[in-house]
Amino acid sequence: HISALFEDKAGNLWVGTHKNGLNYRSTTSDAFINLKSDNAFKAIKEFEVSSIYEDKDQNIWITTVGAGILKYDPKRRTSQIFNESNSNLSSNVAFDILEDQYGKIWVATAGGGLNFMNGEGEFELSHEMLPDQPNMSGYRKKMLLDGDFLWLGTQGTGLYKMNLKDYSY
Repeated sequence: HISALFEDKAGNLWVGTHKNGLNYRSTTSDAFINLKSDNAFKAIKEFEVSSIYEDKDQNIWITTVGAGILKYDPKRRTSQIFNESNSNLSSNVAFDILEDQYGKIWVATAGGGLNFMNGEGEFELSHEMLPDQPNMSGYRKKMLLDGDFLWLGTQGTGLYKMNLKDYSY
């Protein structure tokens, strides 16, 4: 069950699965390597990979359904996990991730709205989740950048267009 597919800037292919870890094919090989037993990816080996993204520093970010987010540094072959307990992520069920033109990392989580990474390496909610008011608390989410706007599509609460300069929507 393929749940995520991504080609990085170097042309390498990353394939996320539902429960069988992450697979990788370099531009110099025709073979896929399952990274489930690689120490850098052990924290997410039993979880569904929901999206894969490469930031401007060429780090690979992997969102999961249940383990939060894994940030992989391919130059050092090391990883760091971000979740509710260690980085204030609003939910360990993360569906999408991207970096805006200002260098800010955004994460769309289940029910918990939209998170961004602050200057201390922790996550914050972009908006308070208020009952009986429009909010970004839907379940599955996908994001798209459009200039100074971030579009957020949700399962359950609709489509939002947020201004990246002042977070209004």
